[in-house]
Amino acid sequence: MAVDVSDECLEVARSNAKRLKVQNRIIFKKSNWFEKITTKFDLIVSNPPYISVKELPKLCFEVKKYDPRISLIGGVDGYEAYKIIVG
Repeated sequence: MAVDVSDECLEVARSNAKRLKVQNRIIFKKSNWFEKITTKFDLIVSNPPYISVKELPKLCFEVKKYDPRISLIGGVDGYEAYKIIVG
């Protein structure tokens, strides 16, 4: 299962899966973390946001310009996503 909150990111993932001929092996789901997910998992692979609000101004221009803020900022301490994942 591939999960993302962004329609655009899911479309890129679908395109990549099709290009790699694995689209029939993946379920694509739009959800904000586990909001719309009822499946239980043994393993989760993720690249969650991990930058704290305080660190954002220190990021290099290329990162701030091209990466969406939602994919960078992990809350006040940078660990908000990790807390959600490990629940």
